[in-house]
Amino acid sequence: MAKSKRRCAAALLAPLLAALTGLQAAAGQEARAGGLNDGRNELRASLLELLNQQRQKQGLAPLRLVPELARAAQAQVDDMVARQYYALTSPAGRTLEDWIKEAGYREQLVTEKIFHTDQPPQALAASWSVSPEAHRQSLFNPEVEELGVGIGGYQGRPLYVFVLARSEASYLSQYTQRLFARQTARFEDLDGLRQEMLRLVNEARAARKLDPLTLDAALDQAAQGHAEEVFQALKQGRPVPGEAALVQRVKAAGYRIRRGVGESVVQGTLSPEETLAALLGNSGRGTKNVLGGWYTQLGLGLSFERTADGFFVVWVQCLSRPASSTERPRASE
Repeated sequence: MAKSKRRCAAALLAPLLAALTGLQAAAGQEARAGGLNDGRNELRASLLELLNQQRQKQGLAPLRLVPELARAAQAQVDDMVARQYYALTSPAGRTLEDWIKEAGYREQLVTEKIFHTDQPPQALAASWSVSPEAHRQSLFNPEVEELGVGIGGYQGRPLYVFVLARSEASYLSQYTQRLFARQTARFEDLDGLRQEMLRLVNEARAARKLDPLTLDAALDQAAQGHAEEVFQALKQGRPVPGEAALVQRVKAAGYRIRRGVGESVVQGTLSPEETLAALLGNSGRGTKNVLGGWYTQLGLGLSFERTADGFFVVWVQCLSRPASSTERPRASE
């Protein structure tokens, strides 16, 4: 007999980043060696070893015993023995979820398997490999990580309850790591971000009947150096370099300024969409730069670092208009 249950992921993600540190600590606590003071821990360990051997043959990760799941599994076994029934739901309507909750385990995914058999553990484990698909949602579930085993006797034969689960803490921790990895990969694709930002900026300009901008490698270089310098200044609590520093970088990159350099700095946003929205959401210099009719070229720089709470990010836009080859550059404004 088997049953599985999964919590909706969307309901778990709202406090994700803010709670990460605490959840990881909880996950560490749940990874303790599992067992009960009932004299059956040696048999639990043997069943764990046999199950992990079968999971390895299926290409699955091993499980680990945890005491909370052992308490839940044993409580269900004890209830079946006391009330003389063999079912997933007790005569009083209690289910595995009730015993898990009482044991203090917060699950994201839980499944169980019940065996009432006189087969010895070795023979019982061997039978699992005969029809692995029959156990795919329980013993051979690829997503579970932890195990609790309840052991008893019913009608003269051994009774086993296997409770397999993945904790909420583990799920959120892994989900957060995947989010961090995806966001980091996106930040590292700077060329892709520049193209995306250019498209968004030009869409905003087109809506106001302004000519589109083009990317310039020298402005990209200057913007990147400026972003890194601003990032370090903010991180170290030093004065942040201003537009004059960016102008010097533009000139050092070999860009011939016809007149003026526009600087826009945004902190904390995670995408070009959010960054542009932040610029257009105020009436300051950033908006005037993005929608400046004088500018014809754009450079983008990005500096970031992963933190326990998310990402520390600095975006820099550098806008200008080049002097022609026969035109003498004017002093920057």
